[in-house]
Amino acid sequence: MPSLYHKIFFFFVYISCIEGVESNLEMDGGASTSLAASFEGNEEQCDTGVLTTLQSKLDELRSDLTREEKDIQGQLQLLESHGKRCKRKVDLWLNEIQNMKQRAIDMKNSLNQFRCSDFYVPQGEMYSAEESQKKIQHLTEEIQKHKKLKPLVLSNEYFGRKFEKNVETLWKLMRDDRVFIIGIYGMGGVGKTFLAKYMQSEIKRTKTFENVLWFTVPYSFSIFSLQEDIAKIIKVRFHTYDETERAMILTKELEKRGNIILILDDVWRYVDLEMVGISLRINGIKLIITSRLRDIFQQMDCLSINIIEVSPFYYYHHYNSCDIYYRNDYDDDSDEDDDKYDEALKLFLLKLGSYGTPLTLSPEVRDIVRYVVKECDGLPLGISVMAQTMKGKTDIHWWRRVQNKFDKLKMGVEMQDKVFTVLRRSYFNLKEKDWQKCFLYIALLPNFMRRNCLIKKLVDTGQLEGNGSLEEIFDEANVLVDKLVNDSLLEANKEKEIKHLSSYKNDLVLSMHGLVRKMALNILKQSVNNMMIKCNGNMTKIPYTEKWATDLEVVSLAHNNIQVIPEGTSPNCPRLSTLLLFENSIYHIPECFFAHMEALKTLDLSKNKSLTCLPHSLSNLTSLTSLMLHECSELNYIPPLGELHSLLRLQISSCSIKAPPQGLENLINLKWLDLSMNKNLKLVPGSFLPSLTKIHYLDLLGCAGGIEVEDVKGMTMLECFAGTFVVQDNYKDNFSRYVREILDSTNGPQTYFINLDNKRNMSTLIEYPFSRFKDRTMSFSDCKELIHFLPRDLLKLELKYNDHWICLCYGLSSYDNSLLEEIRIYDWKKLKSLFCSSCYLCTDIKNLQSLNLNCLESLTVICKKLPENDMFSSLKTLCVHKCHQMKILLTSKLVRQLQNLESITVSHCNSIEQIFGVAYDKDKDEEDENEDYEDEEDENEDYEDEDDEGDSNIIILRKLTWLSITYLPQLKTVYKGILICTSGFKSSIENCPQLCKPRIEYEAS
Repeated sequence: MPSLYHKIFFFFVYISCIEGVESNLEMDGGASTSLAASFEGNEEQCDTGVLTTLQSKLDELRSDLTREEKDIQGQLQLLESHGKRCKRKVDLWLNEIQNMKQRAIDMKNSLNQFRCSDFYVPQGEMYSAEESQKKIQHLTEEIQKHKKLKPLVLSNEYFGRKFEKNVETLWKLMRDDRVFIIGIYGMGGVGKTFLAKYMQSEIKRTKTFENVLWFTVPYSFSIFSLQEDIAKIIKVRFHTYDETERAMILTKELEKRGNIILILDDVWRYVDLEMVGISLRINGIKLIITSRLRDIFQQMDCLSINIIEVSPFYYYHHYNSCDIYYRNDYDDDSDEDDDKYDEALKLFLLKLGSYGTPLTLSPEVRDIVRYVVKECDGLPLGISVMAQTMKGKTDIHWWRRVQNKFDKLKMGVEMQDKVFTVLRRSYFNLKEKDWQKCFLYIALLPNFMRRNCLIKKLVDTGQLEGNGSLEEIFDEANVLVDKLVNDSLLEANKEKEIKHLSSYKNDLVLSMHGLVRKMALNILKQSVNNMMIKCNGNMTKIPYTEKWATDLEVVSLAHNNIQVIPEGTSPNCPRLSTLLLFENSIYHIPECFFAHMEALKTLDLSKNKSLTCLPHSLSNLTSLTSLMLHECSELNYIPPLGELHSLLRLQISSCSIKAPPQGLENLINLKWLDLSMNKNLKLVPGSFLPSLTKIHYLDLLGCAGGIEVEDVKGMTMLECFAGTFVVQDNYKDNFSRYVREILDSTNGPQTYFINLDNKRNMSTLIEYPFSRFKDRTMSFSDCKELIHFLPRDLLKLELKYNDHWICLCYGLSSYDNSLLEEIRIYDWKKLKSLFCSSCYLCTDIKNLQSLNLNCLESLTVICKKLPENDMFSSLKTLCVHKCHQMKILLTSKLVRQLQNLESITVSHCNSIEQIFGVAYDKDKDEEDENEDYEDEEDENEDYEDEDDEGDSNIIILRKLTWLSITYLPQLKTVYKGILICTSGFKSSIENCPQLCKPRIEYEAS
């Protein structure tokens, strides 16, 4: 039987090997060898030496645990001084530290009990020694694991709420063998590099990977220079200038280093990893990239699920991806607004103070500090620089000066050098001059604009004017907006998309970060000789005449509360080219106001809802190319425009005019004319339109009356048209001929919204009828039969106010509907079902993607019998409103065809009891008032046994992401079984008093 010292020797060697890799308590390389030598010829003395060494080892473990404990406790003391309490998981972590320290003490005490004065070891002591060996080994491994789980005590205090979550996500991705490239994305100055550096230090501290290498990638790097940088850090010398050979050398050298993390910071261009010599593999190199350009990650095959977006303070998502909301009233998130700058303010005060202690300020100064922090818009770099600039400044005059500088866009040297220089790099990265020009123009617009409205504004004002078609210009505008969002120059506010998903799907609300906007306005000041920018403020009066310099070129006073332009105000600005006064409360403009603005090209007075008339001096602005008068709801008089021969774009929409402005027929160069949603505007066929032959875009929807086909036949350049045709019996042949000769050819508009037989107010129509180019929509109302010729390539069909049809097939079965994507039906009294399932229409529809049903008094079922051609297999969106006779929205047979369904919205339907019908409901009475469902019972008898075990039926809709249920007083269940959706599913349920909570399960997307 081996003696105790042999066992202890081999255990000691094993422990030494483990700790040489896993802990910072390493032994010298020759420790085990010298220990073995000490056993030869010294067996009587070895036991005491080995035991002493093991006891020392336990002492070092205790010291290591104590250091970790003191580090956390020091941070806790700082938290307590700020009135904060630590998280529960911090307490649990410290308790485990105490437990491990006690175990180390107990093990040391047990080793003291050994007596090795001779070679005889009693059996009981031998057993105790073996147990001690296992305990020490286990404790050593536990300590290493526990240190890796060390919590971020101060993360909320210093880095914001998302920092800790981002760190946890990074650890998860780094430990996943399926992930090779991880992206850290965000705007300049938001903390991407800080997060990466924190991870670098944590990897080194925890020794999770064998090494972590950091490289800052220059903006204009080359493969050769990047290879040189990597070689210097890993201490490799090249003996060749051939990039391919150098890549092979780097690949071999990096592979020798085993399991490592490589960080490429501040990447602006695609890096060909293979040409550099970086080979990603399991148990080898993992790559972390930081960049403010989303395209970089896509080009380098970094999956979107592996990209961590770092946002400014308070830009975190309020919604859990799988939450369902039960509300009796609409939420307005007002509570969020009270403290959304709280984290930013804490950071500012900490930076303003010293040694981690926030500075205490007087109430007067604190109010200005809140203003300054708000102007920094949550950007950590801006907050830190401003705080450093104001360190030691406690007198109020210093802070008032800073506030005035912000108001006048006169930033200090520190903000210019340390913040705007960083942000400006994104602007200069826009290679095309048109893109830079458009970005600067967007900085003059209000914050928070829907994507479609922003794009339309860019085209309205001619920012992307060119010789191409409107489609090409709109495509360019869409590409530009994508570029600005992907390059962190615009922000897509997803929360606003969620709240209004049913109305504005795929139309995100866009905004520009406050400091990015200030950076853009500073560039504008440098590029334009003189400008006056006072937008997005609280001005109530227009600046006095003497404030308008004679060399002004651009003036933006948009998005204020200006009400008065005093009589006699007549700025002498002969070089002024752009004047933006939209989104104010102006109710009167003096006659002389425009008298000295002869160079004015762009004038936007939109959304001045109290403005009633425009001055006659407007008629003399002969250089004007864009005039925007949108949503001036009280505007009833516009002076003659016949002398504005340079005018290319004219928008007079949602106003109160009763007749078109005089001289409209003289604007022969006009390309864009929008007179939509003027409900008092009586259009007279043949009045002004025939002479406007250069029109590309014409929107006349929502006006009283309509025009004739002959009015637009001469517009050979027309690409987009929306309006109402007056089609009486003697004109119906003209319209049919227009469809065959113009709409069905390549010569006519490829994007249109045509309304026929309009006898009612069109105010319910959407403001912007074209969600995309080549949308083709026809709208009919109040017809006994469809006598009109339909275009072959029709995509959307709208049918309103019909008191005659009981089924859609009655009037549509003789037309080619194979391309039809959307059907909208409003206010039908006799319609009982949409489709008969057996006619040509039902067999021809193959691409239906959206179905919108509103105010259908008699509708009981979507289909009497499900057609065999899977006509609903492409359906993505279903909206049902005020259909009071329906009891079950979707039958089980219909659900089987809805595997592409993404969104369901149901509201104000008094009789609906179920959203999804069960396969077989044994409690259902045979005299069910829904007679159209009787055929389901025969087909689904096989499900009876399944139903005996309760609600075990399962519906799987993997693409369903949105369910909105509102004001359904009889709704008892969404589904009696289990609904399985993607993990991105969201739901809003309001005012459904009898509804049981639905059983919804989620599977990974």
